[in-house]
Parts: sequence; structure tokens; C-alpha cells
Amino acid sequence: MKTAIVEIRESHEECICTQLSFLKDAGHQVTLFLAPVLAKQITGYANLADKVIYIDFKNQRSFNKLRLLWKLYGILKKFDLIVLNTAHSYSVLRNLTVLLRFARVTCVGILHDTKKLDSSFTQRIISQKVKKYFVLNDALLPLEKYTGAIKVQSFYPIFFPDYEPLAVFKQKDIWIGIPGRIDYERRNYDFLINALAEIGALDRVKFVILGKVDRNTTTGERFYDSLEKSGQLGRFKIFHSFIENRDFHSYLAACDYIMPLLMPNEDYLKYKISGTFNLAFAHKKPLLCHTFLQDIPDLVENSLFFDHTTFPKLISDIAMGNLKSPASYSDPKWSYGFQQRRYIDFINE
Repeated sequence: MKTAIVEIRESHEECICTQLSFLKDAGHQVTLFLAPVLAKQITGYANLADKVIYIDFKNQRSFNKLRLLWKLYGILKKFDLIVLNTAHSYSVLRNLTVLLRFARVTCVGILHDTKKLDSSFTQRIISQKVKKYFVLNDALLPLEKYTGAIKVQSFYPIFFPDYEPLAVFKQKDIWIGIPGRIDYERRNYDFLINALAEIGALDRVKFVILGKVDRNTTTGERFYDSLEKSGQLGRFKIFHSFIENRDFHSYLAACDYIMPLLMPNEDYLKYKISGTFNLAFAHKKPLLCHTFLQDIPDLVENSLFFDHTTFPKLISDIAMGNLKSPASYSDPKWSYGFQQRRYIDFINE
């Protein structure tokens, strides 16, 4: 089957490798259609694709966008299957699905925010062509079937290339990884830094920020300054440049715990996940999560929970080695074969 994976924005590259591998193992001929900014991020698995085509819609004038859209449509209409890696929230994608109504190609999409199915006019337009949606966690599956022709299934994009590991020197330290760029709207760095300032010696515990800390940006400068002013800089390992995927996954593998550090947000309980969850699942790491996430089954099984009151004791217990990892990942659903079958079976329904 001639298949396209389409990601014409800059986000959710972390979902592509798993799908590419699933599709290739099922005998598909796969072409990636990507925003050029993703080129560096796919170097570890681009060889799996039969072809990679870059299409740049960013900073284009309206006429050029229309021309590129028509060109993309002309190519995609000849495929048997299109997988939209981000199937919402972009006018170009909406317009592409309108054009694709006139083609016989099947379209499947990944929905990264499930409330859009109920509340977004743009999503209703997209759903005129896209009838099957994947969500990224079992907890996001609807309790009741959607009306009409819409079908929803879950899969976990938690399989990455076997990168040649980078030599990581952590000695006897305990590493707590916090993946992702500095983002004060989503992550509660102030809580972490202020809490650590109240905790005594934690000689072995280091927090690894797995995202570029750019001091030329407002957020990067704010974060770095807060570490310096609080005297916590020595408890953090930070990177001032882009982290290549091989290095990123080497550091993740070396971490003892993964910490989402999310701001309390009801959306994470009902409509979406953090990519940090899947990174922890991929490396089968225990998570350190705020108690507001304790109703998510996958986290209950693989996490230690804290709130503002219990956090100091939790970190102290970790530092002294008093805690046993809660993560077993024994359920069959964490296996490649299980997830690949679920993904392919849903496409073939």
C-alpha cells in the first residue's frame, strides 16, 4: 500500500518514528511529507522511509501557500492512505482535507486534543474526510462511540531507533529528567526551584533539563536567573544548544526518574497527554507526578506521586535510596507487537 505520513507543522515529530516502523513492518511503501524544520530530528530513522519530501508553509504569503497546497494535494491524491500526524488546528490542513474529499485516498489522523471533536468547527470540516482518529493513551478513548462515521482508537508512539548510545557520565548520581523546552505556561519550574531551596543536602540528586535553555530568550533567561538567585544551579544539568535525538535518548535512558512537572490542568485528565508520559513509557522509567494526575491508570501503575506538602520527603527518600521503583511495565500493551497490531488493525478496519 502506498502510504503518506504528513506533518507540515513543527510539532509532534516524536510520533512519526513509531508509525513509520509499524507501517513498514506491515508492508507499506511510506513517504514522509514534513516541515523542513524537522529534518534534523528524523536523521536517526529517515532511512526507514521510502522517500522524504519537505514542504515549507511557514512564513509564506497567501498566494504561495495556495500554490504549495495545490501541489501537495496533487501528490497526495495518488496515495492509498494518508496519515495526518497532527489532524487539527491548522488552516492549511483543513483546506487540504477539503481538497482530498475529491480523491479516493483514505485519511487517518492523530488527535492530540480530543475535545476538538466536540467543540471545533474546523475539526468538523476535517472530519468530513478523516473518519478514523488515533489518540495517544487508552484513557483518552471515548466512553461512548461518537455518532456518525467517526471511529477512535488509541496507540502508544513509544518506539524509537536503537541509537548508538552516547557515553553519559553520571557516576553515582540519581538523575530526574524533565524533557522538553522551557515552557512556563505548561510546567511549574517555580514550584520545583522554590521547593528545592527549602530542602537540605541532596548531593546525589540532579535534575536534567532535556531541552535547550537559551538565555537569549525571555523564558530561558528567567529560568537560568531563578536557578542562580535561589542557589540551585548546581542541582541541575542544563543544555544551551539543541540536543540531538541520539543524545536526548541517551540521557533519557540514563535517568532514574522522569518528571512531567506539569501545571495542574484538567485537560490532561480528559483530553490530552504530555509527551513526557510517552518518553517515560518508551524507556520504561518510573515517573514523579503531582497528585492531580493520579487518576490516569498508566501513571498510577508507574509513578510516585507528590503534592506541595509531600514533595520534600519524596525527594529526600529518593536521595537516600529508600524507595522502590513502582514501574514494572509488565502489561502486554507496552510491547511493540501489541501496539503495531492495534495500529494496523484500526487502519485496515
